[in-house]
Amino acid sequence: MLRLNFNKSFIGSAVILGRLIIGALYVLAQAGSIAGKITDSAGNVVSGAEIKAVISSPDGAATPRIFRAYSGFKGEFTISGLPFGSYEIEVTAPMFKTLKKNIVVDGSQPTRIDLQITSPKVCEDAKGPNIELSEKDKEVIINQALKMLIQSWQAVREPILLSTQNIKAAWVKAPQGRTITALSTSEIIGKARPGELIFYWYFSKFDIHGDCVAINLIESGVTSEGEECNLCGRGATYVFRKEAGEWKGKFFSGWIS
Repeated sequence: MLRLNFNKSFIGSAVILGRLIIGALYVLAQAGSIAGKITDSAGNVVSGAEIKAVISSPDGAATPRIFRAYSGFKGEFTISGLPFGSYEIEVTAPMFKTLKKNIVVDGSQPTRIDLQITSPKVCEDAKGPNIELSEKDKEVIINQALKMLIQSWQAVREPILLSTQNIKAAWVKAPQGRTITALSTSEIIGKARPGELIFYWYFSKFDIHGDCVAINLIESGVTSEGEECNLCGRGATYVFRKEAGEWKGKFFSGWIS
C-alpha cells in the first residue's frame, strides 16, 4: 500500500491559500461599475470633468474609499472595480458648479448615470442695493479687464483695436509694452480694406447686481462694408467688487466661437 505523508503546516497553508483565492474571487464577483455622460444645461458635452465616487464603511469609522475618472472628448466616463454599496458621486469642472448625487452599485452590469452640470450665474451672491459707478470706477474696471484679457488670452500679442461702443477712449490706458487703440466702430470699419475682415474688441454695458459688477469683453470681426462676422471671435466675462475701497476683479468665464 502506498502511503502519502503531508506536513500539517503545508496542508494548513494550502487551506488558507484556497480560502484567500475563493475570497478574492468572491470580491471580484461583487464588483460593479458606473458609466455615464457629463453635459451642461444646454446639452453640450463637457470633457475633462472629474468624477469621484466615494463609498464609506458601514460604521463610518474607516477612511472613505475614493474612485476617480475623467470625462472624455464625448463627455463619457467609466469607473470600474467598485465594491457593491452606496456611493456619493461628485462632479467638478472649471467654470461649473460642483454636482453631487447618490447612487447604489449592486450588479455586474454598469450602473448608468448621466449627469448635467450648470455654470454659476454672474453675481449670484450679490448683496445689497445696486451700486452706482462713477467715471473713475468705470475707468478702473475697464483697465483691469483689459489687463486680465492680455494675461489670459496669450494669443493676443498684436496691438489691440478697441471699440468705444460702450466706453470712453479717455478711460483706456494700455499696460506697459502694449498698444491699445480705442476708436469708434465706424472708424474701425474705415480701417478695413474692401472685402477684408478686421478684428476688434468691444465691451458690453456694465451689468450691476447689488455690490457686484459684471462686464463682457468680446472680440468680433467686421468688413469695410460694415458686415459683422457672427461666427468668429472670442470673449470673456469678468466680475468686480470693491474691497477696502479698491476694485478687485476676476475672470468669470470665457468662450470661443
